[in-house]
Amino acid sequence: MRIAGINMTNENLESQRRTKNLKYLRISNRAEIIRRLSVSGPISRAQLSRQLGLSKMAISAIVAEMIDEGLIKEQGTSCPSRKPAGSGSAPLSAAAGRRPSILTVQTRRINALGLYLSRDAVEGVLCDVSGKILMTWKSCLDESTDSAGYLQMLADILDEMQKFAAGLPIIGIGISCISPVDIAGGKLLSPSNFHGIQDLYISTFVSEKCGLPVILDNDMNAAVQAEQLYGAARNYRHVAYLGIANGIGAGVISYGRIFQGSSGFGGELGHMSVNLDGPPCYCGNRGCLELYASIPVLLKQSGAKNLQDMAAGAQKDPASAALWLPRLIQALTTALVNISNIFDPEIILLGHQSIFLAPLLLPELENAINRHMIQREIRHIPVRIAVFGDQSPLVGAAALIFQAVFRGELPVT
Repeated sequence: MRIAGINMTNENLESQRRTKNLKYLRISNRAEIIRRLSVSGPISRAQLSRQLGLSKMAISAIVAEMIDEGLIKEQGTSCPSRKPAGSGSAPLSAAAGRRPSILTVQTRRINALGLYLSRDAVEGVLCDVSGKILMTWKSCLDESTDSAGYLQMLADILDEMQKFAAGLPIIGIGISCISPVDIAGGKLLSPSNFHGIQDLYISTFVSEKCGLPVILDNDMNAAVQAEQLYGAARNYRHVAYLGIANGIGAGVISYGRIFQGSSGFGGELGHMSVNLDGPPCYCGNRGCLELYASIPVLLKQSGAKNLQDMAAGAQKDPASAALWLPRLIQALTTALVNISNIFDPEIILLGHQSIFLAPLLLPELENAINRHMIQREIRHIPVRIAVFGDQSPLVGAAALIFQAVFRGELPVT
């Protein structure tokens, strides 16, 4: 009897495992269909079958279910134009000329809100699952903003966002935040030059305020995910993203996934030393990249008010650019060669506010990187400007939610 009882228990466990696996596969397959329709555009059932490695019958069943739920829609079939009789070729039959119906995602059914928390402002965005920006919001910080005022600013902008998005299906809220940030704990730590604002449990605050799932990541990681899904890094599995702002950071995608490290601090490029004998940095090291290439340093060197004016001035007066541009390219080259040697990316993107300097940096920066990296004899790494430009971290906030949807971590019903 004990043996029979054990066998029955094992059968029950195996049945539970099969049920769990089937449920996981169903969620995973639905999520992958949504991803392909959202990122790659309209596609047929036959193409989905080939790309996902599922039978046509299985794809048809999943698609029928998702059409009934209003998540995807089917465009009508069509036939190629037929030549009239006597035109020199036989007319095509309706069966021979029938084309497969095309599937598209119902973008209105899958939307996300995003927050970009920079040193200067709180920005909000509403995006649909195709990466289209539907609305943006912005509220600037001033010198008097403290932690309490900052949370109130967040609450106010969230009220505006939810009011505008009322009636739309919102899957969740992504938060793209300046570093350092405790990703797992959902906590903004202690960013430098941030009005003394620190140690805020941002994820909990936003989740309780809005009653929606919240995903938090640093702004560089968020930005590179936006570019991987919808921008310049589409179809790449290994990507390095450089963002110049008041600080400097990098977002790295390896094997299609963001590299966060053990504590979420992967990609802190700004504190890579590019000169061991350089000036001391507040982080405790010497010669960090931020001391040579962050916005405050660049504006101090050029005397410009912002990077746009700085770039315009350099183009009008190349002699003035010679005072700071070679030094900037050298510092960026050193850092990006190290990143390339470590992560071996297929492409490097310039984003955040570095896009304003990109015309001055390219192609010299790309050539310098490829001259000095280890893999220079077998491949060339292109350096490109982020498609979303300085909005990459903002769109990236929403992309955090969509990435979770595409992986089946946030099921859409």
